[in-house]
Amino acid sequence: MNETEVNNNAFNESDNDESSGHEPNLSNIERSIKENFPKIYKIIPDEDKNSFFGFIGNSSSISFTEQKLHSGPIPSPESLDKYNSIIPNGADRIMKMAENQSQHRMKIEEREINSQYRQNVLGQIFGFIISILGIVGGIISGIYGSPWVGGIIGGGTVVSLATVFVLGKKYQNNNNNNNNN
Repeated sequence: MNETEVNNNAFNESDNDESSGHEPNLSNIERSIKENFPKIYKIIPDEDKNSFFGFIGNSSSISFTEQKLHSGPIPSPESLDKYNSIIPNGADRIMKMAENQSQHRMKIEEREINSQYRQNVLGQIFGFIISILGIVGGIISGIYGSPWVGGIIGGGTVVSLATVFVLGKKYQNNNNNNNNN
């Protein structure tokens, strides 16, 4: 039985015993709640205490629920303290686990950034090689007897490059705007 259950049982048996036929003493109820549930007692406005404790005195039972919420990569200090009491060095082990997870994430992010950088550099290098081959192929084709074919190959390469750069810049600007929103 936990402490809250013990406190509830003490309250129910001593202050709200309807089976004995005694009316509950409101000062005992107030004192019991003040001692056993100080957080609850503090939030009850002074002007409402008489009606609140009168209501409790007329009730056959009352229960209080305390709820704690925590959000984050590590437990709250109170929870860490409880882990220490259950598991030897429990809080230290949890902190090490959180630190290891954080380092792992940073390594993955670093690899992702390096991979994207290499991909961009290789894309630019291969794009440059392909564009030079297209322009040189158009020039050679134009010199050796097919000026129309050479013009189409060379001109098509230049137009394709310009299109890729313009659309790439537009795509990059859209991504930057979406990330900023």
